[in-house]
Amino acid sequence: MTARQIPSVISTPTLSSLEQVRSLRTLQRFQFSGELVLNDLRGHQWIFFLHLGGILYATGGVHPVRRWQRNLAIHCPQVLTHPDTIGRDLASINVKKCWDYQLLCLWVKQRRITPEQAANMIRAVLTEVVFDLAQAKQVTHQIQHNYSLPTKLVLIEINQAIAQVQLLWQTWHNAQLGEYSPNQAPVIKQPEQLRNNRSIEVYQTLTNLLDGHHTLRDLAVKQRRHVGDIAQALMPYLKSGWVELTNIPDLPTPTPNTVRNRENVGADKQESREKCRDEPRHVSPRQVLPRRVLEPGKEKVKAYPTGITPTSGKANVPKTPLTSANATSTQSLVACVDDSRWVIHTMEKVIGAAGYRFLGVENALRAIPTLLVRKPDLIFLDLVMPNVNGYELCTQLRKLSCFQNTPIVFLTGKDGAADRLHAKFVGASDFLSKPLNSRNLLTVLHKHIKQGVY
Repeated sequence: MTARQIPSVISTPTLSSLEQVRSLRTLQRFQFSGELVLNDLRGHQWIFFLHLGGILYATGGVHPVRRWQRNLAIHCPQVLTHPDTIGRDLASINVKKCWDYQLLCLWVKQRRITPEQAANMIRAVLTEVVFDLAQAKQVTHQIQHNYSLPTKLVLIEINQAIAQVQLLWQTWHNAQLGEYSPNQAPVIKQPEQLRNNRSIEVYQTLTNLLDGHHTLRDLAVKQRRHVGDIAQALMPYLKSGWVELTNIPDLPTPTPNTVRNRENVGADKQESREKCRDEPRHVSPRQVLPRRVLEPGKEKVKAYPTGITPTSGKANVPKTPLTSANATSTQSLVACVDDSRWVIHTMEKVIGAAGYRFLGVENALRAIPTLLVRKPDLIFLDLVMPNVNGYELCTQLRKLSCFQNTPIVFLTGKDGAADRLHAKFVGASDFLSKPLNSRNLLTVLHKHIKQGVY
């Protein structure tokens, strides 16, 4: 099969020149209050809720539910730690009228999320909506007067929203991605060609990640990278025809019934996890998409998982034996919240050999309830995880009386002065740089906990 030819981009229209964006600016000048409803030829509809020319919220488009759930996990992760309440919340609102915004209003009112979290969530949603709308063709619009959302969480200027999108828009087109959407999902179309022309590590990693069920935006969150970077990295594979971007459906719109059903399944899984939490952990390395994998011009480069020093390929673990005495309840409990199984595995071996009990939490969305049950004496916290900002998680922990004096150490590859200042501001006790080094880990460990046999 011949490689697919991707046309070059001659010129990139600015966002401000697009008719759909000009419509928003016109309503801003008239200080319009109401709804702006836009439709394209493919049947997609977007709704902007405006008040005096400013944007209160935007919804609709290709994947409104995916977008909402993805950004909720990033900006309001504590809501997902109590999924049993979401069904009741949906039952208490009118799900037919902007249910996603109503939930944010309800959670702010109940103080389950802060106004700042809601505002950040709305801005992130708006950025995605404006970008998707800018990609739409032959858009028609209509306005509905005298309707506004009952609660005003934030009012965003249209110029501010456009500025947030402009950089991604320009980068997207400069990389010749104009014909693609970040809502499309990459899938491997020629596995034999990929296997024969790439290293086994690259092939296995791409096979696991590019399953056709996760959009470029989903992968960007999962890999903690910008969606433009993910798309650009995949361009050589797209040009060769080995990988293809496909359209996938949105997730089902949540309803009280479907949410409750999910909760029952989640409760069963959580009960199972609770029963085996204290049993020995046997974890396998996490399949991570390393940056070298997404550079197809550099062949046969071994990619090392996060948290392992490339010079050794494994942690330099002290030789003190891990005996059954190390698991007794009289010894200090050290917790590590990190989405990398390699980091969890490395920490478990080093900390266990040093004479401490260990608790590994890979799902950061379950971190707070898990830590509340176990109440560790020291917490290692990854600064950057797919669905959680480490700074925000640390802030939430410090608000709980049982963790106000617990040492919290950030695990991070970012160790600048600004990062340390931010860490101190949210209440972190210390920093530990990645890749992990057992000597530095034990130094920090003994600095904050005096007990230990190592």
